[in-house]
This record gives sequence, C-alpha cells and structure tokens, in this order.
Amino acid sequence: MNRDILKQIIIDQKEMYLDNLLISRDYDLEENVNYCFVGIRRTGKSYMMYQQIHDLMNDGISSSQIVYVNFEDERLLEISVDDLNTILELGIEFSGSKGKPYLFLDEIQNVDGWEKFVRRVADMKYRINITGSNSKMLSKEIASTLGGRFMIVNVFPYSFKEYLSANHIENVRLDQIGTKKRADIVSQYEQYVTYGTFPELVDIKNKRPFLKRHHQQVWVDINQIV
Repeated sequence: MNRDILKQIIIDQKEMYLDNLLISRDYDLEENVNYCFVGIRRTGKSYMMYQQIHDLMNDGISSSQIVYVNFEDERLLEISVDDLNTILELGIEFSGSKGKPYLFLDEIQNVDGWEKFVRRVADMKYRINITGSNSKMLSKEIASTLGGRFMIVNVFPYSFKEYLSANHIENVRLDQIGTKKRADIVSQYEQYVTYGTFPELVDIKNKRPFLKRHHQQVWVDINQIV
C-alpha cells in the first residue's frame, strides 16, 4: 500500500480520539501493559483505546507519539501485513526524538497475518494495544495466539452506573436524593432495560431501528463463534 496514503489516513484518524467526549469506563487498566480489547461490535472497544490515549496525553506524552489506526476505514481494504511494518516506521518518523511511538490498532483482525506482527512489536518493547471482534478474537484461543504478550480484556456494554454517568447523572445514592431526581433515575432504568446498554445508544433518539440493525450483526458474530 502507498506509504503516503497510509500517512494521510493516520493523520485523518487523529480526529477520532481527539474530538470525542469520553465517558470513563469501569475498567482498571495499568500503565506499561499491552492490551487486547475484545467484544462484540459497538460495546465500546475503540473508546477504551481513546481513554488510554487521553490518559497518555494527560501524562505528558506528545500526540506525535500516538499512532491510532482503525482498520475498518474503507481506504484500508487492500492493506496487507507488510503494511503494518510501514505503520510502525511512520510512527517512529512521527515520534522523532521524543521516544518510541505508542500503537493503537483497532479491529486488527481485518489484516491477514496480523498475529506475528503484534507479537514481534511487543517483543521489541513497544507499547501496543489492539481490538478485535471476529470469531477468532472472541474465542478462548486468543490468549495462546498472542503468546502471553497481551492482557486480554473483555469489553461489555455499559453497567447501569456507567449508563447514568453517560446521561450526566453522577454519585447516585437513592436514600439521599429528592423525588424529581429519583423519577429521572427510574426513567433511565426503564430505558436501560428496554433498549440495552450499548454506548452509542445514549445519543440516539430513535433507538429501536438502530437496535434492529445492530442485533442482526450481533447474531452473525455469535453464530460465527458457536
């Protein structure tokens, strides 16, 4: 794949994590650990990466050291495993004298042969995080595929606490709130149990058509696993 096109895609995709308002998820992630986030589509795996990126930047890591690539970008349909090394080279180029790049590779399963690349990069002591949602990534075999170099994190839809936070309701104690706020929480709970807890639903008013399309894809994913 053309190096200049890859470079432009990386630059374009910075907006995905720089411009997103984040709701912190209830996952305890450690520094200096390579993570593999797995789960069905739309559970918020990408946002786990965005959260890590924002944490790095808050700790003083330059945005030039951060390389995020979402492989569901239609411009990457013809990407090969050899191009992954070009992404690493571009990351080193962007970072310059600041240090090693931090790699965030989203939906990496779309690249045939990705496994050896990510193991090699991890062995080279780069910080690399990946996500995936196909049957292989969701299976129990993923830990052996990654050879113990990554910590596997299963990402699930929002808990009710996270759902409330996403709807700007924080620090809830039912024994210490008034009637109006209690009614708001009951209303949110009815939405929670009726429509489910996929993060994208929070900002969608017409939830039912979205869920219908999404559930069709979920059943495809589940059928691939079983």
